[in-house]
Amino acid sequence: MLNLLVLTICILSGLALRLTGIVKKEHSLPLNQLIIYFFIPVLTLKYLPEIEFEPNYWWLILCPWIIYAGSFLFFKIIQQPLNIDRKTTGTLIMTAGIGSTSFVGFPIFELFYGDEGLILGIIMSLAGTFVVFNTAGIFTGFWHAQKSPGLKVVIYRMLRFVPFITFLVSIVLNLAGYRHPELVREVLTVLAEPFTVVVLITIGMQLEIRVKREELKYLLVGQLYKLILAPVLIFLVLWLSLGELDLVSKICILGAAIGSHNAMSIIAVQLGLNDKLAIQMPSLSIPFSILWLLMIGYFLL
Repeated sequence: MLNLLVLTICILSGLALRLTGIVKKEHSLPLNQLIIYFFIPVLTLKYLPEIEFEPNYWWLILCPWIIYAGSFLFFKIIQQPLNIDRKTTGTLIMTAGIGSTSFVGFPIFELFYGDEGLILGIIMSLAGTFVVFNTAGIFTGFWHAQKSPGLKVVIYRMLRFVPFITFLVSIVLNLAGYRHPELVREVLTVLAEPFTVVVLITIGMQLEIRVKREELKYLLVGQLYKLILAPVLIFLVLWLSLGELDLVSKICILGAAIGSHNAMSIIAVQLGLNDKLAIQMPSLSIPFSILWLLMIGYFLL
């Protein structure tokens, strides 16, 4: 559970740095750019070219797409009744539709199911969540950031977006059977190592403790989908499809209940969506999801 302790320390440290005046909230902007234009491409290049896709793992790949599709439909349905503006809707879809299956999920998967669970979690994170992040997640951000979006304009902006370019390159390398030489792998590992700490401290630096009354409803519906409706959706899909829950199914259900992806929130901020909501979603859902995951995990044993 070391990662969970590090997560808490980093978020609280970032918050303390801002509240004490050592850094200002706007100082997080350069860190956001560093995360998006350096760390995310490095992580993509490190992992994606070397993923081995096995046929029996297809639920691990499919479930993150189901969760994101559910998020899109849910927030589009409630957008008008709750009077949610365009940028807030995009923020909710992005942050509630993608969970932090790596940093939060890996220690949980290992805790309940050992090395086998951890391996399945890695496959789900890299072949499922990471792909949704780099395609549907980024596309959603660009689409909702524009007042009158056109498909050609969105695609053009995506093709100039460094993380997406890196994603496409990594997919080509994977299909070509490329594997990193040992030196390249070691270099990428060292470069990617500070990612988690930088992201979580940045989240803490931007965290708003106070939530305005008119914004509270957005945060609540976001947490409702991310922590409750998403795992219920995956449970029902798997139960109706398989009739029983095997280890892959249990990993998928746990993955669905994990708090919002912290890097996805930073993408939303960078694209000019609802920045306060984007930061609050992972900052609140990640700590809450830890206890929730422990409860679900013991229920599934």
